[in-house]
Amino acid sequence: MVDRFCGKYKLEKSENFDEFMKALGVNIALRKIGQVTKPQMTISQEGDQVTFFSESSFKNIKVTFKLGEDFNDTSPDGRKVINNITLDGNKLIQIEKPAAGESGKEVTYVRDIDANGDLVVVCTTEGITCTRLYKKV
Repeated sequence: MVDRFCGKYKLEKSENFDEFMKALGVNIALRKIGQVTKPQMTISQEGDQVTFFSESSFKNIKVTFKLGEDFNDTSPDGRKVINNITLDGNKLIQIEKPAAGESGKEVTYVRDIDANGDLVVVCTTEGITCTRLYKKV
């Protein structure tokens, strides 16, 4: 099921990423870093545990989770959030909500593999959509 996502990908391009980060309330300094950072994403699965590992010159982030189960996390910009990731057809759907007592916005991330085998991530919050293309390496 998640097998089709497993592999390594390098961020190739982002569309509307600054507007997306702005909608989340990310400060200008972090938005500038986010615009130039080209992370490598590794997706792997062991048993029922799925791992997303993002490596960049700015920050490395590792998240391990079970499909369909809520998990606590801290977003790259420091927000305390609760995530739930499910498999819907051929897409991984991630719903991110502010943790209890935290302010913030709900974000949806839809991950899919395109015809070239590349990872496409569509990020949406408050009607603002960003598309990020990660080329398979």
